Amino acid sequence: MEDNNFKEDGIVNEIKNELDETKIKNSNEVQDYTAEHNLDLNLIWQNPIKNLYEKFVNSFHKTYDKFILNSKEISESKDLVNNLNEKICLERKEIYNAKKTNKISGRKFANGLIFFLFFILIGLCFIPIFKKNKRIINEFNYFSSEKKKVINNLISEKKSSLLKAFGTYNLVELKDTFLSIYGISKVRNIKHNEIAIIENLKGFASFVSINKYDIRNSYIYDILYSYIYIKDIVTSGSATITISSGDKTYTQVITAYHTEPTPFLDREICYLIPTNYLPSLNFIRMSHAIWSDKDIKKKQKNGESIPENIEFAKRFDYYYNDEIKYFQYFPLITQNNFVGFEAYFKQNNVPNFDINKSQNALHSSSLACHNIESYHENPYYIVRNILSDDEITFDKLANDIKIEIWRSAQKIFQFLTMAYSNKNICLESFKEIGEQYLSDYLDDKQFSSDISLEYIHMLNSLCGSNFFKFKYARFNNTRPIYFKYVSHKKYLNVIEQIISMNSWYSEDLIDIVYKSGTSISVPFTRFYPTSENKIVYVFPKFHLNSKSGIIISRPCETTSLTLNSNFQDPIIDEAIKVNNIEISADVYKYCATNVIQSSVQLIDYFYKKFPLLKDKSYFVINSTISAIYLDDNKSPYSLEEISNFLESLL
Repeated sequence: MEDNNFKEDGIVNEIKNELDETKIKNSNEVQDYTAEHNLDLNLIWQNPIKNLYEKFVNSFHKTYDKFILNSKEISESKDLVNNLNEKICLERKEIYNAKKTNKISGRKFANGLIFFLFFILIGLCFIPIFKKNKRIINEFNYFSSEKKKVINNLISEKKSSLLKAFGTYNLVELKDTFLSIYGISKVRNIKHNEIAIIENLKGFASFVSINKYDIRNSYIYDILYSYIYIKDIVTSGSATITISSGDKTYTQVITAYHTEPTPFLDREICYLIPTNYLPSLNFIRMSHAIWSDKDIKKKQKNGESIPENIEFAKRFDYYYNDEIKYFQYFPLITQNNFVGFEAYFKQNNVPNFDINKSQNALHSSSLACHNIESYHENPYYIVRNILSDDEITFDKLANDIKIEIWRSAQKIFQFLTMAYSNKNICLESFKEIGEQYLSDYLDDKQFSSDISLEYIHMLNSLCGSNFFKFKYARFNNTRPIYFKYVSHKKYLNVIEQIISMNSWYSEDLIDIVYKSGTSISVPFTRFYPTSENKIVYVFPKFHLNSKSGIIISRPCETTSLTLNSNFQDPIIDEAIKVNNIEISADVYKYCATNVIQSSVQLIDYFYKKFPLLKDKSYFVINSTISAIYLDDNKSPYSLEEISNFLESLL
């Protein structure tokens, strides 16, 4: 392949044109769903519970059912899978009926008894019965075996249909598409300064996944982050000692303990709205204790300012840094709304969570993440559910996905309902942090198509991936990993960044504890931090809008799930083979052949230029990003050389 082939306008421009066409196509598809609800974003400020949250809750099931069946493949799969399950049930019923009709269980018991009687000669007279039973049992076993082959084929056909319909989707993409039905649209202009406040949360370790959405004339972030906490792990050891007392001797078990501070890594969710409304105001809910009338009177007596709504004063114990601005944020109508939504959610058995403000960020308290795979940009959760369950039905799979979408979407709508209890947040027209606060009663129905060149943009693609391993660590990590930002360098279209991969390795030790004059060995495990720098080259503007499609070149030592070489073009087929490129079915489905070929050429061209990186990196082109993940920080090429080369292509 000639070097200048790629520099011609065709390859990159073809992909960019395909992306534009796909965006238009996807936009038109979404419009088909809007009739399932009557949510009007221009009215939600008047009554967020009624005009936002209840509109979502009351339409969720109907909207989801239409949403999930809107795809032709999924709709056809439902009929086929239901039909296959009926056939499976009929085949199993035939086995059951044959077993019952031929009294197989009774014959097996009888033959077992006769076989036992053979040893005492009495059973010899039952040989004809034994042979007849054995013949019928063997005939049934053959019949059952053949039926089970049919059942296994039907199960394989069922799973194949479900994989074809659902296997190219991931939970993130499904959630994003579903939210867009309600006017909450995924955008890619992620900005670190809008969410930096999250890094101040207790124990914050790293961002794991960052999703940004446009709603009305502003944004909401759905953030998954990891945090570290230390927990004392107590281990024990025992020894038996002999004690003499006078002329008596007896034994006693002595137990000693060791307490080891041990690191743990967990993940939590936080929702955030960037705002220019009262940027210097901070407030945080300090407790959930309910103040009594006596407490309120005592506060008044001490000269404290008390909110007009006494229920708000009793229930919302906020610490704030500016009293005047605090009451500007919480006028009587907002106080009433806060009391109202907390009572509403409690009455409907929806767990409440806090809403706090830190400078330019209005954010939720940290929430538990029930399923981290709902943030993974890969289809493995759905694929695994299909492959691991022979009894899976269309309705069960669709319902499992519904539950995951509900868990995510419900919390987003709950947070928005809480945030929009202050109409100044709901009506804000937000563009950039630091600009003058602006508001508008009407939704401009526009959202940014900008793609930010921010170093945090690549974190989503790392969530759930296995691109990196510890290559130079002395010991294997025995705790989960997390990534920390080290440095980055921006070019026009490329971000060159260094991140540290962090974890802990462990060592099993013995603590000698002296107790009652005896040394007792107490085993314990001690953890030590370890880290290793990794390099990522990101070019966000170069990506595929093909649902959850992915084109990935893996190191040759790894195995691709599917190796596709069916272009009938020897150059492209050879590039796929040599570079161990995997192309998901979704890419074939939604991208033009020339776009796929151009993507393969891009990967091939890169590795021809830097052949020593082939077995040290992953090259990924997916629906949100293109990136090269260099697993070995001891690159034989300079970082600048690689970045300049990539920049010359884009």
